[in-house]
Amino acid sequence: MSILNVFFEFKFIDLALPFLTLVALFLAYFQLTDLRKHKKIEFTYQLYRDFFIYLNEEGNSDQKTWLFGGEVNNIDETKIGDLLEQFEAIWSLQNKKMVEKDIVYDLFAYYITKASHAKNPTAKEYIEKLRIEETNTLGYTEDIFIGYETLLKQISNKRVLYKKRFMKHLKKKKK
Repeated sequence: MSILNVFFEFKFIDLALPFLTLVALFLAYFQLTDLRKHKKIEFTYQLYRDFFIYLNEEGNSDQKTWLFGGEVNNIDETKIGDLLEQFEAIWSLQNKKMVEKDIVYDLFAYYITKASHAKNPTAKEYIEKLRIEETNTLGYTEDIFIGYETLLKQISNKRVLYKKRFMKHLKKKKK
């Protein structure tokens, strides 16, 4: 074995090692990205499940009845606030990019919209009343349930977009 062969053999190994390291880092990055997606999905599923556990707890039957438009006599309005707080938490998690907007729409839009249509009091009436009551205590109350209101606007905008797409699809289908 000549000295020249040994020289080129070491050079090849010296060049291959950094290349293989980069390949390993590249693969690790994609595995970690995939793992993060799976964790996000698990977290979202847990959030969804926890919402239903909360809604179906024994002490929350008035909230559930109110949410689905049933008549509830003398509902404890703090329970309405507790339900709206669930949506505030979802909004907060969405803003921190822990839950994706599309998933929030897919999983929670129905319930957020139902809350906006509930009566006696409506969610809007409850929020306005709370803001008036808390003005003396807090001074600044415009941010009370701003997350719920933001989600409601976001859902409304998305519905308009979906409706336009659907109508466009129908027009193409007629042709």
